[in-house]
Amino acid sequence: MPPARPRCLARLAPLAMVGLLAVTSSGSVLAHGDVVPQPVDTSGLEKLGDKWRDSNPYRGNPRAIEIGASAFNQNCARCHGLGAVSGGIAPDLRYLEKGDAGDEWFKERVTN
Repeated sequence: MPPARPRCLARLAPLAMVGLLAVTSSGSVLAHGDVVPQPVDTSGLEKLGDKWRDSNPYRGNPRAIEIGASAFNQNCARCHGLGAVSGGIAPDLRYLEKGDAGDEWFKERVTN
C-alpha cells in the first residue's frame, strides 16, 4: 500500500490550483475599482430633457467645461488618468475625435 502522504497531496493539488488561480486573477477583477459614480452638481446648466441630441449642446460652455472636468476627476480619472492620459487600465481619451464625429461616436456607444 502506498504511503498516505502522496494521496493527501494528490487531493490538495486541485485546491491549490484553484487558490492560485483566484489569487492571480483577482488583480484584473479589482483593477476596475469603485464603479459607483459620484453625484455631479450640474446646477447652472441648461436642462437637456429626455431626448438624445445629435451634438453636444454644452460645447464651448465654460461652466459645462468646469463641471465636466470636476466630474471626470471624481468619476473617471482613476482609470482613464488625470487629463485623460491613461495609465493602461482604460483607453486614453485624448485620441477620441472632437466635434460632431466624436459626439456621434459617444452617442452610439452610450445608447447601444
